[in-house]
Amino acid sequence: MSPIAAKAEADYFGKYKPTQEEFRVLTINKFFLCKIQEGGSKELLSSELKNVLKQKKLNYQLANKQELIDIATAMIKDGDLCNSWKEFKTWNQLTKYENQLLEKKKKSYEELKGEDLRYAQTFALMMCLQNKGKISPYDMPYALVKTLKKGRIDLGKYMPDEKTEEGAKWLTNQLVKLDNCGLK
Repeated sequence: MSPIAAKAEADYFGKYKPTQEEFRVLTINKFFLCKIQEGGSKELLSSELKNVLKQKKLNYQLANKQELIDIATAMIKDGDLCNSWKEFKTWNQLTKYENQLLEKKKKSYEELKGEDLRYAQTFALMMCLQNKGKISPYDMPYALVKTLKKGRIDLGKYMPDEKTEEGAKWLTNQLVKLDNCGLK
């Protein structure tokens, strides 16, 4: 997610600061709300949602939390997100596809050097910290810009390419698996 996309997403939250678990449930909830909009059975999809959350050890009650439902509904309102998920009938199909993309992104990360590598590492760390609830989605874009400046990356002159973005996404996925995003 680019800093601009992260800022736009943060705008949906207003003053509400979701926990890491709420943020993960929100992401999954968006998928299932899209499937309901496509005409899927609410009862069947609710059952599948419950199974996915149980599998991921997430609290099902959060899926019914009104603030999260309102945020998820607002985030899918324009239809772009739902359209991007149209070909996936189940959450497991989507995650399988995303895992295949991760392998491609790993190769991109391994090829990064210099400024591209520093950008990817900084971006991944900020996304991980946001995912873990250490920084809010609202504060993340500001923290990213500040940290990039400290790393001597001028966003006025530097624009990451697709390979750098892919590498950053792969590294984010790896850091999220670590306690405290690998920070000591």
